[in-house]
Amino acid sequence: MENIKNDWISDKNIPNGKRAVLLAGLTLFSAQGFDNTSTSELAAEAQVSEATIYKYFKTKYDLLLAIINPMIANFIPKSALALQSEIKEIDFTLDTFVHFFVQNRWDFLKQNYESIQILITEILTDSSIKRLFVETMNIHTPFLKNILLHLLEQNNNLNPKLTADDFARTIIGFLLTYFMQVNLFDIETAKTEEQTLATIEIQIIRALT
Repeated sequence: MENIKNDWISDKNIPNGKRAVLLAGLTLFSAQGFDNTSTSELAAEAQVSEATIYKYFKTKYDLLLAIINPMIANFIPKSALALQSEIKEIDFTLDTFVHFFVQNRWDFLKQNYESIQILITEILTDSSIKRLFVETMNIHTPFLKNILLHLLEQNNNLNPKLTADDFARTIIGFLLTYFMQVNLFDIETAKTEEQTLATIEIQIIRALT
């Protein structure tokens, strides 16, 4: 499973100063928000000078993009590749697709919760980030369309009026809503994570049929 933070830590091609700034941005932006984080705080957290920050990132916003772009780039594409491999080994029905996608992408969200938390916050407040996210999702609409067509051909009781966009919004929407409840709003639930994900799968299937 892909973990962006670990990738930065293990990538020997990233200079130490740049790595320190990326990790500092990840920590502070997720804890206190992009707008509430100063360059001096970033420098202190990274244990580098402000000049080092500007050596690698022209602006604080460029640092933000460097943190969230991997999230945007990997949320759908990685699952698409994984699913294409998995499909060869599973009975590919609506239930198995939803189960695989929910479990696979929830693991991704958990492993990258700091970056995802930043991304969600910025999508809600920054129209440019929101547009970038939507444009990237749209690139992968053909993949989701093929999945949808396959499922419709199997007569899985899917709503025939569903579009690929509806399909994507429904599945991703339920997952991100749960993520926000747990990580942004600290909403407690009596259910275990496993039970909650099972409920989400049921809700998604009901919404699609």
